[in-house]
Amino acid sequence: MYNKRVSDFKKCSLFALTSALAFMCACAPAKINKKVYTVLPSQSALRGDACAYASAQKPPEEDSFGLAARRVAAQKILDNMSDEEKVGQLFVTGIGGLNQETSPDVFPTALNCRQRKNIKEYNIGGVVFFGGNILNDKQIKKYIKNLQKASKTPLFISVDEEGGIVSRLGKNPNISVTTFPPMKEIGASGNPQNAYNAGSTIAKEMKALGFNLDFAPVSDVVTNPLNTIIAGKGRAFGTETNTVCAMVPEFVKGMQEQNISATLKHFPGHGDTTADTHLGRVFNDADLNRLNTVELLPFKAGIDAGVDFVMISHISLPKITGNDDPSSLSYDIVNGILRKQLGFEGIIISDDMVMEAISKHYTPQDAAVKAILAGSDMIISKLNFIPAYEGVLQAVKDGKITQQRLDESVLRILETKIKRGVIKPEPDEK
Repeated sequence: MYNKRVSDFKKCSLFALTSALAFMCACAPAKINKKVYTVLPSQSALRGDACAYASAQKPPEEDSFGLAARRVAAQKILDNMSDEEKVGQLFVTGIGGLNQETSPDVFPTALNCRQRKNIKEYNIGGVVFFGGNILNDKQIKKYIKNLQKASKTPLFISVDEEGGIVSRLGKNPNISVTTFPPMKEIGASGNPQNAYNAGSTIAKEMKALGFNLDFAPVSDVVTNPLNTIIAGKGRAFGTETNTVCAMVPEFVKGMQEQNISATLKHFPGHGDTTADTHLGRVFNDADLNRLNTVELLPFKAGIDAGVDFVMISHISLPKITGNDDPSSLSYDIVNGILRKQLGFEGIIISDDMVMEAISKHYTPQDAAVKAILAGSDMIISKLNFIPAYEGVLQAVKDGKITQQRLDESVLRILETKIKRGVIKPEPDEK
């Protein structure tokens, strides 16, 4: 046992040294000439029935692999997973969280032994990169390659790349991607081609770096001029539902045609709020009739365009839920509205669980279990994900989360990974 520990220590030390050398080399990037997207002017007036038109469109044609074949391949992978491995697939953790960091100010920039151990031990579903984790093209490509190599089940590699102020790649002068204006300007152009171009270009450039999932587009309708988290940063396409309905599906199509998963956020709509869920509870007094005629329409447009992911926000809607529970923990909103009413069959993912709308009121274990029971398939945890993982695993062992409920989400995750080429089934699985 002693000899094995010494051997492991030597391996880890050598790996740390190699990573440090790679980091030093990566800190001297070549000069990048950033491209800046020029917004195309509108050639005609935006159609007045954009929401109805989007919902009337046929969903994208099934690829040659086919839904049935993907399900068979995903089921074979699922059948060979332990409960521990299945639960791991439910989590998308920040790179710091993978490193078991509890501080949001620590940003690892290269794979280390702890991250490698946690990937193997917990079989996580994916990771999310933040700005501090990204140095330059060479560094990020190497980091992503090493993460995928370390993982038994290929990972979702995600980032918030919306364009404008929330662009982990576009705002980095050492990353060779196009810089886009805020989506507010794209919407104001009245030309949906701009939204398509943004989605397509962002996806191509993300894919070249190794990413396969973008937490975009923002699908909120900004109806409250005092809104700071969305409107104040120009993140939404507009203040009119019709404009947002016209832009969202085009962004989704542009992105997913490049085989990068898109994500509609922040369901069921964050545009009529004033407070910030990063800092505490946020309330919206909308009832279901209001949601059906304003906030939900762009999400329906994106769902009908075939979007892979929908992100659930932490805003509270007491007129719908009857309590102060955040949307992300509400069965009525996640399963009732998104799954049943809107018919979404893709992956439902929570917003980050470290946000204070959650962390001030729930333990990581309780929040994660409540989110899964509400109907979410995946949970984002920027910081140390292990307490939440252990809470969900215990809930599975206790029967609080049934095997059927667990398998339902993991199968959906595996199918999407196969669909987007993240997982490439063996020839006999096709």
